[in-house]
Amino acid sequence: MRFTRLVPSGGRWPSLACCLLLVATGCGDEGSTLDDDAGDEDLGADAHLDADAELDEGGDEALDAGADAGETDDAPADADEADDDDAGADDAPADDDAEPEADGAACDPAVCDDRNACNGEEVCTIDDRCVAGRPLDEGTPCTTELGATGVCLAELCRPLACGNGFVDPDEECDDGNTVAGDGCETDCAFSCHAADECRETPDNPCTTDTCDVAPGGRRCGRADNADACDDADECTAGDACSGGLCLGAAIDADADGWGPGAACGGDCDEANGDIHPGAAEACNATDDDCDTALDELFSCVFGLTEPCILTGATGTCGGTRSCNASCDWTSCTVTIAEICNSADDDCDGTIDDGFPCTPGQTGACTAGACAGTQTCSSGCAWGSCVVTTAETCNGVDDDCDATTDEGFSCPLGATEACTTACSTVGSRSCLAGCSWGACCATSETCENACDDDCDTLVDDGCPGTVPCTSDAPCTGSGRVCNENWGICAVTSCTGRPDFTPCELLTTPDRSYDICVAGACVSPGCGDATCNAPGPDRTLADTGLRNCYNATGGTSCPGTPGSAACSTTAFCGQDAQYGWDVTHAASERFTRSEPVAGQPVVADTVTGLQWQGCPLGRTGSTCAGTVSRVDWANALSQCDSLSWGGRTDWRLPDEYELQSLVRYDVTLGPMIDTTAFPGTPADFFWTSSAYAGTATDAWFVYFSTGITSYLARSSTYVVRCVRGAASPVARFVRSEPVAGFAVVADAATGLVWQGCAAGLAGSACTGTASTPSWQAALDYCQDSTWAGFTDWYLPNLSELRSIVDNRRTSPSADPIAFPATPANNFWSSSSRAADPVWAWVVTFSGGWLRDDDKTFTGRDRVRCVRRGP
Repeated sequence: MRFTRLVPSGGRWPSLACCLLLVATGCGDEGSTLDDDAGDEDLGADAHLDADAELDEGGDEALDAGADAGETDDAPADADEADDDDAGADDAPADDDAEPEADGAACDPAVCDDRNACNGEEVCTIDDRCVAGRPLDEGTPCTTELGATGVCLAELCRPLACGNGFVDPDEECDDGNTVAGDGCETDCAFSCHAADECRETPDNPCTTDTCDVAPGGRRCGRADNADACDDADECTAGDACSGGLCLGAAIDADADGWGPGAACGGDCDEANGDIHPGAAEACNATDDDCDTALDELFSCVFGLTEPCILTGATGTCGGTRSCNASCDWTSCTVTIAEICNSADDDCDGTIDDGFPCTPGQTGACTAGACAGTQTCSSGCAWGSCVVTTAETCNGVDDDCDATTDEGFSCPLGATEACTTACSTVGSRSCLAGCSWGACCATSETCENACDDDCDTLVDDGCPGTVPCTSDAPCTGSGRVCNENWGICAVTSCTGRPDFTPCELLTTPDRSYDICVAGACVSPGCGDATCNAPGPDRTLADTGLRNCYNATGGTSCPGTPGSAACSTTAFCGQDAQYGWDVTHAASERFTRSEPVAGQPVVADTVTGLQWQGCPLGRTGSTCAGTVSRVDWANALSQCDSLSWGGRTDWRLPDEYELQSLVRYDVTLGPMIDTTAFPGTPADFFWTSSAYAGTATDAWFVYFSTGITSYLARSSTYVVRCVRGAASPVARFVRSEPVAGFAVVADAATGLVWQGCAAGLAGSACTGTASTPSWQAALDYCQDSTWAGFTDWYLPNLSELRSIVDNRRTSPSADPIAFPATPANNFWSSSSRAADPVWAWVVTFSGGWLRDDDKTFTGRDRVRCVRRGP
């Protein structure tokens, strides 16, 4: 067998099919089968290659020697013995490098392999021929004969390096050379990637730099442009690019022969040909000669201002002055406004100019037909004209103040309604000397043991009031005997004033029967219409002898009733008015024991007599266990009580029991404990039913001083009282000044504003005021309601005296006090235990409570004054 080494010319192998054809021409009848990329093709029916033998594309495997096993005994022994013409040997490519093997020599794989992996792996065929393998793909990794790492290029293993014409993994380009500047640099990277890398340093604005595509890479390009530019020469204008250069033309915009800036001639205003170096300076706040100075030939720069000082009548003032059109300074102008302060604020030589007068200045004036003087106030306004003519009692307005006989008790000849000493309605006149005459009724009221008509005769023309122990002495007068009281009482209350003693049989029958609203009732009957309608006698004071501000105690401020009181904080409060101001607390009560162990306390102010101990306790110290009973038992126990030698005891009404509370006490029972020892700080029953419900009655709480109501089934403490009722027609409403009503109370001697503060007119219309406690005090002190100036804020006892406990919402007499808001009303009394609070009376139901003195928006005001 003869072996021939085939090497392709030009370093390239013919196709595998061609190579197989060459092999096939040297074979016998039985062909061989070789596996190529297209799959196996059968080259002979009897001859084949072992199915496991294949020609590896990478040249790494030899043809499987097992192919010999597929040869038959009939295979030709030597390929050269075949017919060359038949085999087509003349058409097979010749290999200059092929070395014929010696006849009969076997193919040597070591000799057949040319040790170049890139051109494929050479193998010995079954007929002992050396055939080339399949070349590896371009770029396939390989190892050079020197052992370096490389890649296959043109079927040779070439080392990795820039300039090998193949882009290695770590290269961006490779144009097969290492020439710089041709688009692929010596390090096999693009010469540029973006135009910014091609920009000149410094950049020439007149060229356009680009990064262009070049054969095998990218490289910089540059071209001239015609863009606008700045040649950095301030003396040129119209700069533009030309031939890659920035060029401009010299400038002188105003054609005055001077270019702009020092380098161009020094012209400081190219818009004005009159301004340039050497020009004449004018007064115009302009640098005409371009020497950086303005108006330097004048006193000042036109339009400039600066501070200055001006001396006035009472001192100096800061002002400003300005440079006028002649470049001269104007006079100093003061910008401070004149205010009312007795000073020349604007330094114009006149004090308080622009105001009517200077504080304290006096001047002559007239009031009507009267001459007087007026004084300038602190606000630079003329005060009222004060007439110097003195007022005399003559019924004439001597001092022209629209008020007659002021300073006297009354205007001469005036008349007014009043309440007689007999507590009946009367009238009185202002007599010579301007003092009120006696209050007399036009007719006598019978059975009141009083001279109503001032004729010195008591009950003249009436049957006498007869003491009685049975009805017999009373029969002739048409009355009946109230044996418990020992007097003849009327049988009908028609036309009778409230509190007139009457006789009424009830179940259970009470001894204390009085006239109320024309009907005979027994207080405690269970219905509010039976309540005693307010106090029927002189009011007791509250016991508050200390003054308070909004947070605590303070010395009593100002003089109540004076003109300055309304502007003095917290002036006009409880401790500055009333019985407590002129009497010691020890003068109020007298304690005695007419029967041993049964003390009685007489009240010198109200005339009432009190059980000296609460029920259940006795003796001079009131020892024992206090009784607590429900309301019905409280009424019956007092009605049947025999104490201190008397049997005419009764359960006190709420006004009577509240008169015992001492509102100056801050700890313990709020009562005079010397006069009333053994008094618990507890709830005490009154005879008054609450008008708002059918199951509640009024109480007084001697722990806090409040007066309110609770269920009649509750069990509270009891203290009984005695004292005959005092008939009285309480309220008389009148309008001394149209629209400003007053209400005189014959029982207490007080006179009330007929409307709440903020309301006025006969029907009291408007919006009620809701000030703070201090503002309420000030309002009453400053009030001139109905021509009177002696109003003050009432204390809590005075304010509760006009509560009508037979009504709710509001709890006030609708005839005497129309349109009364059903809200809280301020009293002048502080809560001594916590002076940030003041006592208020709630006219929705009539109870007593407290409120924060600083609150506004919810507490109303009604002022009071002492009656004649």
